[in-house]
Amino acid sequence: MRRLHDAGFDHADLNLKNVLVRAGPGGPALAVVLDLDRGRLREALTTSARRRNLVRLLRSFWKLFVRAGASAASPRDPFRFARAYARGERERRRELVSWGRSALPALRARAFLWRLLRLVRPEGLS
Repeated sequence: MRRLHDAGFDHADLNLKNVLVRAGPGGPALAVVLDLDRGRLREALTTSARRRNLVRLLRSFWKLFVRAGASAASPRDPFRFARAYARGERERRRELVSWGRSALPALRARAFLWRLLRLVRPEGLS
């Protein structure tokens, strides 16, 4: 994601379903971002566009976490992502973590609604 953002790419539908991760044999994992058709390549990606993309990805993580439960992901995963995205830049990592923390109240409210709707929905509908 960092490479795409640094190149100026604004992904229109960034969520976990659009990121394919494969463990490398004896090496680091390889991630491929899918569904680029509605995205836009700009000369430079603004901070607000970068934030919008990453908060959308975090929202997708929360949705997975709420639906599948703790076994599907670790609550530390967003912090691991921020560390990898920042590539050793402490200030950028702090910025990403602050974006995530500021999005938490809205994410928690959405999670509450997802849980509520899941209880109300008839079996088989999603």
